[in-house]
Amino acid sequence: MKGYVRLVHFAADGTEIGRTEGWNKIPTEHGEFLKDCVFLQSTARPAKFYIGLSKKNTQVSADTLSNTTASYETTGSNYARQEISAGGTDFTASTQGSGWWFIKTATATFSAKGNWTSANTVFLATGSAATGYLLGVKSTGGQRELTNGDYIKVDYTVVFKEAT
Repeated sequence: MKGYVRLVHFAADGTEIGRTEGWNKIPTEHGEFLKDCVFLQSTARPAKFYIGLSKKNTQVSADTLSNTTASYETTGSNYARQEISAGGTDFTASTQGSGWWFIKTATATFSAKGNWTSANTVFLATGSAATGYLLGVKSTGGQRELTNGDYIKVDYTVVFKEAT
């Protein structure tokens, strides 16, 4: 299982400033989430997931949602993690080829009002605050500075392959 992220940064006038896409890092907490929620069912299945921005420059597999967001999450007027509802509304599923499954989130849009602190990574999580699980992290392709009216669009795709 892997995660694929696409991020596009636009100026207030709609001009594309930059983009990055590629495989995200899968933190250890992702495995913890699968263990606790899917297999042991000691954690309830979340009704919502969240896509957020962080000014943290590097991510390592030992990162958690708590240490990714505490003093690292992007800040600024109107900044908030973007909510992705579990279920069919904000997630779509498809298959391609022999045994490939793709689960894609709705596109999350971050619209800056005023200037925001930099966005160096984007993350997928199960919590709207420092609690929950960090499921994936991807570099934004360089330090993204968002000024008044700029916006970033992000979507995550989780990819599964059947065992052969």
